[in-house]
Amino acid sequence: MTHAILLSPSEAQSGLARELTNLGARLIHWPELSIDAPEDNFALDEAIENLFGYDWLILKNENAAKYFLERFARSHTSDELDGLRILSIGEKTHQALAQTQIHVDVMVDRSNEVFAALESYATNIHGLNFIVPSAKLHRETFELKLEDAGARIDSVLSYRTCSNSDELVKLKALITGGGIDFVVFKQPASVDELTSLLDTDDLQRVLAGVAVACLDEPTSEAANNFGLGNSLMLTEPSASALAQLILSPASSGPRSGR
Repeated sequence: MTHAILLSPSEAQSGLARELTNLGARLIHWPELSIDAPEDNFALDEAIENLFGYDWLILKNENAAKYFLERFARSHTSDELDGLRILSIGEKTHQALAQTQIHVDVMVDRSNEVFAALESYATNIHGLNFIVPSAKLHRETFELKLEDAGARIDSVLSYRTCSNSDELVKLKALITGGGIDFVVFKQPASVDELTSLLDTDDLQRVLAGVAVACLDEPTSEAANNFGLGNSLMLTEPSASALAQLILSPASSGPRSGR
């Protein structure tokens, strides 16, 4: 059986890629990460002009903070956010907001902590209105939970993570359709890269059913921080050994039921 293996584009000409190809794997490289403003800011501008209709602003990462606040500052001042509750997710987001004069009501480390934090802070979520600047690639678990609790969630396109949207759509279709058996990370930066590209810190949900392989302990720890536990890892890392481990019959490769 041919295994489909997802790699960083930086690994396209690497020794690992050559080893995997020689062993018969089909390599798929995720598209280049390119964080930028969207081609059309209409939805974001409209949401900003109607902020009075929202109770909460959720900034899910530093990109959300950067692009929302930059657009907001074009025609508004920071004190106009005083009537809005703000929740930020992740240390990098907290640090970005700390450099501004904007208040933050709730800070959490991961998106899976959002619903409980809001329940604790707001007590009654039913009827509240939330705005979530994002790349609009998928819906976060906390958005679904908030909706189930009776809140209204508007995910607003505020930035893009890839200049080639078609390639990103193809990657999403492959992942959700069971077309990827393994994702391989050679270094912690590759984990961060894929997290930013897919615009979520919940890689466990997005990559459900995809086996994970890491070249060393720091990379395995980075993957675990985003929910990707139980990854394959080598005690003596090398591209050849990792390729052999991934493609060995004992490794857990394809999704069940395929």
